[in-house]
Amino acid sequence: MNIAKLLVAASAVTLLCGAASAATTNDAKEIELGQLVGRNAGPVLAVEELPPAFDPNFVCNVIWDNGLPDNAFAVRSADPGPNALHRFFAGDDFVLQPCRWNYIEAVEMFIAIGQDVVSPEMELRVYPDCDGVPDKTQVADVYPGRIGEGIPTPTFPGFNVHKVRFHLDHWVFGDPSGCDRLWFVPVGLTNNTKYFWISTDVGLDAERVQGAQGHFRAPTTVPAYPDWVAYEDYCPDPNFPICAGACIDYNFRVCGKICATLKDQSDFDLIGEAATKFPNVNDTGMSADNFQISPGLGSAEICRIEAWLATTCNPDLTFGTIFDNFCDKPGTERIALGFVDFWELTGDTFDGMPVYKFVWFCTGETLPKGRNYWFAPSSSRGVSIQERSVWLFRTRQELCRDIWITEGCYINWNDDVPAFQPVSELTQGNVARDFAFKIDLVDDSADGSVPQGDPGLTFDVADINRNGSVGLEDLQLLLFSFGNTTTP
Repeated sequence: MNIAKLLVAASAVTLLCGAASAATTNDAKEIELGQLVGRNAGPVLAVEELPPAFDPNFVCNVIWDNGLPDNAFAVRSADPGPNALHRFFAGDDFVLQPCRWNYIEAVEMFIAIGQDVVSPEMELRVYPDCDGVPDKTQVADVYPGRIGEGIPTPTFPGFNVHKVRFHLDHWVFGDPSGCDRLWFVPVGLTNNTKYFWISTDVGLDAERVQGAQGHFRAPTTVPAYPDWVAYEDYCPDPNFPICAGACIDYNFRVCGKICATLKDQSDFDLIGEAATKFPNVNDTGMSADNFQISPGLGSAEICRIEAWLATTCNPDLTFGTIFDNFCDKPGTERIALGFVDFWELTGDTFDGMPVYKFVWFCTGETLPKGRNYWFAPSSSRGVSIQERSVWLFRTRQELCRDIWITEGCYINWNDDVPAFQPVSELTQGNVARDFAFKIDLVDDSADGSVPQGDPGLTFDVADINRNGSVGLEDLQLLLFSFGNTTTP
């Protein structure tokens, strides 16, 4: 059987098989749980703000690993445009950590691209899940790809294997049900559609397929596949022996961080006595509330901080500060978080001022474990006396749960001897209050990674793909990973 002729006749050249490669040619607002959210309505970074080229020094903190390329299969995924004669789509899934903020910094994968593709170009389309397949009724979030240098591969003659990176810089909250799933669909964009997503070594064992197996859609082939199908259900010809029954996943990994809630005091009251003094003259008043990191080895990384303030100041100029603790009061300033990364109106008002939720995203700052710290948000005042800012109190709790550690503090820098004092000295009835905020730390117990197979009791360290022999593919995998670190 002439495999190449069969594929071309079917107008569905969608498979690169290692065994047959010689015969193969050619309004800033956070939205619902489980949907992509960022610092504005679209991708966080505009195209011109991304690195102009592939950065070989990028360090991927892996939170999901679908495995390295195994070079057993490679599936075409290319879309020159809606009116193109041939369009092919390969998709694979990624599940979110439930009850966690999932910070997706980037997605990396290896793609086989034809050596005759001039100026290759790719993008990543991200879809929500719909009953176990990408929801093609939804408009995908789209991210441009950065394509690394290609390495010629003996497995797929005429193709180079490129590491491709897509920068997402997005936050997604995993629904408590644990069912939130996203689908990645990388596509080549040139008229020459020789872009093939390589299968993963994890998928060599069908029992190790993660989530749903790799899927495929080809609305323009003959026969057409207008809907997503599992790849094992797809083949240009049912008698085609190589791809029939290929239950595979595709190679990729997700770079980012998983955030676990340290303390949630997000319920707020529409009162703010002594949160900051009225009026907030010359930005002289500051409120602070404390949080505690349990003892342990090393440091904890700040992932996300949220605070609820009522203000007439410019919300973009709200900034945050973290202080060390000094005997139940804020001590030395430790971290300047800078201006807020994201804000949204809650729809509430207090004393004529709109209420905002302010968010400082993943800061990269670390704090030693086993200590107390103080967080203080402040709004920068301009030239108008009408500009005021109040950090709202946390809603009163039941059963002695109003105060976490100690009550909030306040300082007025215009006092003769400025000093932090408990807010109960300023509230009506001298009631102790905490403030409304929420803090998340990087969850160092939930990296989401997947073991890359059991090497057995004995093995040759040069046998990287663990197939029992040392060959060209082991050298290729070594080149792929050269310079990487094994620690996040």
